[in-house]
Amino acid sequence: MNFHANDLDGAYETLSAFYVLSTGDGEKLVTELKEIIDSLKIHWKGNDATVHINDLIDVCKGLNGIVNSVKIIAHNVSIPIVKVQTIRNSNGGNGNVGEIIPYNQEIPLLLTKLDNTSEYYVNPTETPVDYNKLCEVCDLFTIFCDRFHEHKDKLLNNWVSGNDRVRVVTEFEEFESNVSSYILKLNNAKSNLGVAIANLKEI
Repeated sequence: MNFHANDLDGAYETLSAFYVLSTGDGEKLVTELKEIIDSLKIHWKGNDATVHINDLIDVCKGLNGIVNSVKIIAHNVSIPIVKVQTIRNSNGGNGNVGEIIPYNQEIPLLLTKLDNTSEYYVNPTETPVDYNKLCEVCDLFTIFCDRFHEHKDKLLNNWVSGNDRVRVVTEFEEFESNVSSYILKLNNAKSNLGVAIANLKEI
């Protein structure tokens, strides 16, 4: 893959930071959201619950997809960067020579959507715990998306051309086009779960 950047070492640094965001906060968010979904499937049942849990599954799958994409992109793009850095320095140039960013094949995210149900149930002790965890995930997701946007702009503004650039831009823009929908789904699920918990206190 050809690679041309205005600042070669800067591109590698941004790519590395992007990778750290993905393997750090990104993977943590995926894990925590999946745990919340699995827990809510047990503790919260009903037509509204089904809609919102299925929405959370959409968010989790979208987040997991972009997290894995960033890791693959970081690995693939680091290869030509390191190659060019090595050639530059061997010809008397100055600068850092990075290492190829690793990529380990991910285990598929297994999440099955719920079917409609006539059952209604809200666990009085466990749903408040799920609610608090969901509130934390909502906040962390917004922070993650802000940092994702910063890294994306910094990388693409520096990365002038390369065989993989068009595909990368497409994947990044597709995720960002869904961010507002994902945030809405997270907040709606949080709000509806909060109402369900509040209704328990009135019974």
